[in-house]
Amino acid sequence: MAQIVAVLSDRDNPIFCTAGRPEGKGKIEAFNRYCRAAFVAEAEASPSVTTVDDLNRAWRVWLEREYNQRPHEEIGETPWERWRRDAARVVHVDERRLAEAFLFRKTRTTDKAGFLKLLGTRYQVGPELARKRVEVRYDPEDLATIEVWHGETFQERVRPLEVHPQRRPSKGPPVDPNPDDTPVVDWLGHMTEQYPPPELDDPVQRALAEHQRLDDDVVELLRARMSREVFDEAAVRTFLERHGPLDPAATAEAVELVIEMGGEDQHVVTLLGDLIDAMEQP
Repeated sequence: MAQIVAVLSDRDNPIFCTAGRPEGKGKIEAFNRYCRAAFVAEAEASPSVTTVDDLNRAWRVWLEREYNQRPHEEIGETPWERWRRDAARVVHVDERRLAEAFLFRKTRTTDKAGFLKLLGTRYQVGPELARKRVEVRYDPEDLATIEVWHGETFQERVRPLEVHPQRRPSKGPPVDPNPDDTPVVDWLGHMTEQYPPPELDDPVQRALAEHQRLDDDVVELLRARMSREVFDEAAVRTFLERHGPLDPAATAEAVELVIEMGGEDQHVVTLLGDLIDAMEQP
């Protein structure tokens, strides 16, 4: 996902094109036309671009080495030079907060087994939310994970219910070991080999890395405090996927309370359930 930025004018207001005047969008249309002619055509002819990752890598190299270094006829400088000249006026938006702000919301009442249906897809929440009215927050273009809230409190993230058939998958079609590949001039492949893609400061990747770091801290905390015979890392990570990220400091205090009440050798599922209860108490 690309970084989302808002370029501010001298009056600190976003600059928009005038409604009903398509000529105000000429810069974007010219950029799209140039990309189709100079990049898309090369990508379609390149034998080295076979996956989405290959395409993304080639795009970043082309954008950095070709487009951003090509002088613009109107302003007499490259896009990279123009960007650096006014970089201080760019405000970067927090991707995570922006994504949360635009999530759709619907209320659902789960059945006795904790099932709910959203846009034709079935999900199952924990037993503690069975037969309760919950709020579902979701991205309609990505229903692989939804958030479940109850009483303005986040409860868990759930994935679509999957029922796996009890049989082995069938074999796919045979693969030709000697495909007839016609050689082509691969200028884009040559460029991606010569120049590594520029490193991007991706706020989404930073947020995911921070989430992973917090999860790892909680896993190590529980590993150190629970009895080795009952500790189950897979169960802990599944729990964190649904309820995390958790603050390690607050979790440490709650873990001490739960272990003091139930001991270090209690079942991991029981300890994790008591952990959530302890952290929700004021």
